[in-house]
Amino acid sequence: MDTNQYLDLFLDESREHLQNMNAKLLELENNPGDTAIVNEIFRSAHTLKGMSATMGYESMADLTHKLENVLDAIRHGERAVNEAIMDALFASVERLESMTEAIANGAGDTKPAEDLIELLLKVSESSVQRSEAQSGPNPEEQNDMSDYNTYEMNVIGESLSQGYSVFKIAVTLSESCLLKAARAYMVYQIAEQSGDIIKSEPSIEKLEEGAFDTQFVFTLITKEPLDDIKEKILKVSEIDRVDIEPVTVKKDSKPEDEKSGKAPIRKANAHSSGQSIRVNLKRIDTLMNLFEELVIEKGRLEGLAKQFKDAELTDITEDIARTTQALQDVILNLRMVPIEQVFNRFPTMVRNVSKELNKRIRLNMEGKETELDRTVIDEIGDPLVHLLRNSMDHGIETPEKRKKLGKPEEGTIDLKAYHSGNHVYIEIKDDGAGINREKVLNKAIKNGLINESDREHLSDQEVYQLLFRTGFSTADVISDISGRGVGLDVVKSKIESLSGEVFVESEENKGTTFTIRLPLTLSIITALFVQMGDEHYAIPLANILETAMVKEDDIMNVHEKEVLAFRDSVIPFIRLADAFAVPGERPSGKFIPTVIIRHGSKHAALAVDRLIGQSEIVIKPLGRYLGDVEGFSGATILGDGRVALIIDAQAFIH
Repeated sequence: MDTNQYLDLFLDESREHLQNMNAKLLELENNPGDTAIVNEIFRSAHTLKGMSATMGYESMADLTHKLENVLDAIRHGERAVNEAIMDALFASVERLESMTEAIANGAGDTKPAEDLIELLLKVSESSVQRSEAQSGPNPEEQNDMSDYNTYEMNVIGESLSQGYSVFKIAVTLSESCLLKAARAYMVYQIAEQSGDIIKSEPSIEKLEEGAFDTQFVFTLITKEPLDDIKEKILKVSEIDRVDIEPVTVKKDSKPEDEKSGKAPIRKANAHSSGQSIRVNLKRIDTLMNLFEELVIEKGRLEGLAKQFKDAELTDITEDIARTTQALQDVILNLRMVPIEQVFNRFPTMVRNVSKELNKRIRLNMEGKETELDRTVIDEIGDPLVHLLRNSMDHGIETPEKRKKLGKPEEGTIDLKAYHSGNHVYIEIKDDGAGINREKVLNKAIKNGLINESDREHLSDQEVYQLLFRTGFSTADVISDISGRGVGLDVVKSKIESLSGEVFVESEENKGTTFTIRLPLTLSIITALFVQMGDEHYAIPLANILETAMVKEDDIMNVHEKEVLAFRDSVIPFIRLADAFAVPGERPSGKFIPTVIIRHGSKHAALAVDRLIGQSEIVIKPLGRYLGDVEGFSGATILGDGRVALIIDAQAFIH
């Protein structure tokens, strides 16, 4: 049986266990005497070791085994938790995470771990000596073979459903056997020719060392009959007996974590009591693509209903529209993922960077259950890393400086996510030094980004936006954390590529808040359709402030550019027909249909021939032949089958 079919399950389970270990290590650092926390970390490490060994990832299994030894020594009181041990544990989990991602990318667990294995041996000398001095298997590991972890139970259940048999095989060697390791090796060779071994007690490593009494037990997945397997094993000399019993997964079977009374690592949503299944993301993407085609066909049907003005057709169209809306809600929810999986990587990062900067920083997280589209979740991690590192380096002061300013020596960063309307907001707020307006202005003038005359009339928000310019940095010292002019410009470009915005609020010596606003989904949006000549265009409703009928006399010329007075400011006035070179005569009249668009704090007025109305649209990329056409973010298909380009508000404002 090919174990590759279980790779996705292995990766999901491994990530969950590593995530749990990271979270519990942070708790252990604050509560070093709490053995319950150690036991939970040990259980995750033990399960991870068994999973990686079963899948054949020996480097990962070896590192996890050494990590397990350290945890075992701690929970038995042989080693006390100290900074050196915590650093070694965190480093090991970080390496295991990189191994897991390497496996996911097809590289296998080839990342070297000898340095960490040596470090773990060093901080756990007593536990290693105890382990090596044992003449038999560790009582903690000599557990009941019916107690399989979640991963092993899933493998067994899947195998049974595919027609395989699962046997627990206990082999007892004769008391006079001198080469126990060799006999065990021969038995395992026979077993592996018949199927796949998913669990061994004691471990393969101890069997090879001969570190067991006269019996070893393993679980085998096979299609061969029980009697044939037993006959083959008994042909090996110096074996007294072979006991084989079938393994079945009962309906009331529970993973190891549940039997111990501990909460399972995988938690259902608080409002959900139903069962859940894993679904490959590609299947959800396929479902989404089919639904997008349905939305397009719905638009065509609505167009026909308006054209023929048939009452029965109109009723059917309205029913389909309601059903489609309900279906859209369900499908979009399938793609929604809690932002928790992004947030959970940050406490360890903050801990490591704090030590590097010799600062004391506490990270508070709120709203981890807030959900975002999977495509946004996959992209938002790096921008948040940049903002957090910026807050730690530029924002939070050293303990000595904070003490002089009358602040607590420990700085605080609040990471918060929440829904509001059709958007998700993420805030990174620190209680540090804040942004020095004059320092930013001086650096911007020095770099030629603005003129000296701009110093007085720039608003605070406009000054803060200078921080997002490419290559701009206020760091006095270049370090691995910041100061190379790389970071906030990457944040801005990445957020904007996700159709989002980033805002800054700051008060000197009080702190800084970065706020990111993101759409719930990127594939289906509501847009306003406008017309120029015979062409239709779509403007995302999220970028529209208002529509207006502008008098021709209200349009002014400044430096040979048309502008419009709008709410105590002057904004660019852009005639889209001219910008897109749309052929044909423009409609005559005193009033011009105009759309006021916004991006961040900036605005522009777009003049069109006619306002048509708003509708839900499916965003389609322009394709590799057109590439990134300036002024457009994509295209959509109209109800009559024609293609309408989607106007990029950001491009016009820039």
